[in-house]
Amino acid sequence: MGIKFFFTSVFAIILISPLVSAQSDLGAIPGWSKTLSGSVVEAHVYNGFVYAVSADGGVYEFNASSGVLLWSKSLGESAAAVEVYRGFIYVVTSNATLYVMSSDGTVQGKLRLGAHPAFPEGFIVSDTGFFVGGTDGRLFAYSLDGRFMWEYGAGGSVMALSPSKDGGVIVAGDRQIYYLTSSGSLVRNFNLESYLRSVRLTPNLIVAYTGADRLVALNMSGDQIFNLNLADEVGYIYALNDSLLAGTRGGKIMHVLLNGTVLSSINLNSSVVAITSNDQYAMASTLNDRLYLYGRNNTLLWTTPTTGRILTFDNEDGHIIAGSSGGTLYRFNLPQKGTEELKIAAAVIAVLFVVASILLIKSWR
Repeated sequence: MGIKFFFTSVFAIILISPLVSAQSDLGAIPGWSKTLSGSVVEAHVYNGFVYAVSADGGVYEFNASSGVLLWSKSLGESAAAVEVYRGFIYVVTSNATLYVMSSDGTVQGKLRLGAHPAFPEGFIVSDTGFFVGGTDGRLFAYSLDGRFMWEYGAGGSVMALSPSKDGGVIVAGDRQIYYLTSSGSLVRNFNLESYLRSVRLTPNLIVAYTGADRLVALNMSGDQIFNLNLADEVGYIYALNDSLLAGTRGGKIMHVLLNGTVLSSINLNSSVVAITSNDQYAMASTLNDRLYLYGRNNTLLWTTPTTGRILTFDNEDGHIIAGSSGGTLYRFNLPQKGTEELKIAAAVIAVLFVVASILLIKSWR
C-alpha cells in the first residue's frame, strides 16, 4: 500500500503542478519601466509609440513594445500637459507656452497662450483646434495653425475640457458645466449645487463630485441621470460606456451604473489616486504607492508597489501605460481575453484531480 501511495502521489503532483503554476501566474506582467528626469505629468500611446512629459520639461518618445528610448528633449521649463494629435505632439508649459513637435522631436512651432492649464485635463486638441483653460476661469481657443479664435470666461478655475460631438467643447468650471460651440457661443450651462471636487467629461456624459458630497451625472441636454450621496469623498472618476468607476478618499472603488445603482465596491485601504479600465480589467493606483489590477467580478489579479503614486494612465490594446510621481514610466501587459476564465477553470480541475487521486488511493488500500 505504501508503494502504491507513493507513486500515485508523485503522479498527481506531476499532473497538477502545471495547473497550479498557471493559476499563480494570473495577472498583469510589467512589460518595461523607464526612469524620466522628473515626475510624469502625462503619457499617451499613439501608433505604437509612447509620448511622455515630465514636470521639469522633459519630452520623451519610446517604442511602445520594447521600451527603447527613441529621443528626448528638454524644454527648459516645467510641463503642464501634453496631447498627441495626428502625429504631432502638443506640450503646454506652466509658463503658458505651447510647443508643437513632430514625431521625431523637432519643434515645429512655439506659441504664447493666454493661460496655462490648472490640470492636465484642461488642455485638449481636436479637429476644431486646441483649447486651454486657465486657473482664472478663462478658456482660450486656437486653430491648429496657431491662430487665436476666441476666449470665454467660465468663472473659477477650469478643471477639465472635453470635445463635443459637434466640434465644440465642454468646460468644467468652478460650479458650472458649459457647453460651447466651435465658435465659442454658449449652447447651455449646467449649474451645480456646490463647487467641483472632481469631474469627468465625455461627449455623452458629465459626472461630477461636488462640495455637497454628491455624485451627479448629467446627459448633454442637462437632464440629471442620478444624484447620489456615497458617504465618502470621490477623488477620481472614470467613465465607461454604460457605467462609471469612482475612486474615493477612503480607499474604495465603486462601480456605479447609469441608473444610480452602486453595483459593487472594492476596499483598497488607501485613497484612490487614479483609475483606468477596459471591458475586461480595471487598474487603480493609491496614495500609498501601490497599483492594483482587478478582473471581472472584482477578482484581485495582481498588485505591486510603484515608485511614487501613479498619476496618469493610457490604454492601448492589451497594455496599459502608467506614469508615476516618482518619475517612472511603466508599460503593463494585461492577460489575454479569456485568460482569467481559463485559469480559474484550471484551478477547479486541479482541485477535482486532487479529490479523484485521494479516492483512487483509498480504493487501492
